[in-house]
Amino acid sequence: MGQFRIDLPNNQYADVRWGSVRKKQLDILQLLRLKKNIIEKNVGYIVRVRPVLGDIPEYHLMKSKEGEWLRKADCDWIREGDGTMITVIRQAIDEFENKE
Repeated sequence: MGQFRIDLPNNQYADVRWGSVRKKQLDILQLLRLKKNIIEKNVGYIVRVRPVLGDIPEYHLMKSKEGEWLRKADCDWIREGDGTMITVIRQAIDEFENKE
């Protein structure tokens, strides 16, 4: 888990929290042994935009471990809204991560 802040256009900023998100799969044998098999590991982002100018104050985004952004069709957890705001947020996160 981590947290950082990004600047957005129109005098807005966003608090970004990120962490590992694992998708687990259980089959009958593993269920009997009480072991979980991790089939996917991605990075999830919860982005809270301040001040809120639109209807959506919080976005949920996810990136694969290869570094590609996932779409809503790929995962039910992702909450997206305005396409331009999503693009700006993704670019700001990528810029922040590339600085480190």
